[in-house]
Amino acid sequence: MRVRIKYSGKYVSEYSPMINYFNRLNDKDFKEAITLFSKDCGFGIDYYSCSFASNWHPLEDGYFESGVQFVDSTGGNERKVIVDYATFYKFLKMACDDYLEDHPEEQNKVEEALKTIRDRYNI
Repeated sequence: MRVRIKYSGKYVSEYSPMINYFNRLNDKDFKEAITLFSKDCGFGIDYYSCSFASNWHPLEDGYFESGVQFVDSTGGNERKVIVDYATFYKFLKMACDDYLEDHPEEQNKVEEALKTIRDRYNI
């Protein structure tokens, strides 16, 4: 598993489902995920998922009003965190910076996706 996000801040335990999610994505999955994120769509792989509040109906079990939810279902113990859009963007930007180290040719596409996300969520 690649370590895209090297974070040791004070909320590392609380944010672990999000950190583990980004660290689980290989380059192909990451490219697909950021494209979907820019369209306000989540993306999941194996035991990890990411979903946006807009993807949930108020009558659905697990509905949340705002933000981005990350779920880590590894080890038979589901852990989840819902973060605000600014926190999501902060960690996504870290993951993008890591991705671009190996794929500088994707710079324009990644920057365009990040701008779309910033604009959509007023970040």
